[in-house]
This record gives sequence, structure tokens and C-alpha cells, in this order.
Amino acid sequence: MAALLLLAPLLLLGTAAGQQQAEVTACAGLGNATEGNFSVEATPETYQANTTYLVTIKDDRNHSNSSQYLLQALSPQNTSVGTWQVTSPLNCSSVDTAILKITERTANWTSPNSNLSSVQIRVYLSLSGNATEIRTVMLSTADFAVWQDYHVGQWMS
Repeated sequence: MAALLLLAPLLLLGTAAGQQQAEVTACAGLGNATEGNFSVEATPETYQANTTYLVTIKDDRNHSNSSQYLLQALSPQNTSVGTWQVTSPLNCSSVDTAILKITERTANWTSPNSNLSSVQIRVYLSLSGNATEIRTVMLSTADFAVWQDYHVGQWMS
């Protein structure tokens, strides 16, 4: 019994170290991602606080079982926002990251209860061989979209 009590903290430490290694491996290629050959949609299409979005990935290619999708939601300040409704989220450089198996193509994300002008949803496709692709979708408030259209129009005149 005493030996079990001494081993229990070591087993927990080993589990934490294993999870940390998995996070490092999954997050490793995100900084070197290239534009992906897939698409991402979010419904609804405009940003609203405290709203659940359906994020859908469309990819007709066949990928190996070792591939996976990594999803992130970032504020204009480039900080992680909202909550992914998945079973085992990761932390990639302080950004909450949802992981989907390659056969999964949808995830739910709930926006925070705060007034942001926009949120960028990033979807990474981590392929075997350390290649990573990225696609993004921007969710903006209706007011921000009008402001942006006006100022882009002024700039281009």
C-alpha cells in the first residue's frame, strides 16, 4: 500500500508529461502552415456574443488516418476566445485548440459573452509527414462589416 502511495504521483506526472508531448506534437507544424486545398464555413455567418456556431470543413481528398484537423478561434487581439465543444481540446501556445479526427468534418464553437468586432476561425489540416495546411473564416458583426465596406471603399477611391 505504501508503495502504491509513492507511485501514484509518478503515474500522474507521467500522464501529464504524455499529454504535454501530444500537445507539442500536434501543435508543431502550425507556424509553417501553407494555404489549404479545402474550405471552411461557419453558421451563422456574422459574429454575435454568446452564440453557438457550426464550423464545417469541406475537403474531398482522402487523407491517412494519422491526419487531423485543429481548430482555433481568435479575437482581433490574436487571443483565444470562446469555447470549442470537443472532448479533448489542446493548448497550442496559449490558444485553445480543438482536435478533430480526419473523418470528422464539423465542430461547435460558442462565442464569448463579450462585444468583439470580429473573430477569426482557423482550421489547420495536419498531414502525415509534418505538412500542415490552413484555411480561415472571419466572423464579423454586421456593424463592423458595414464600417469595413465603407472604409475600404474610401481607401480605393
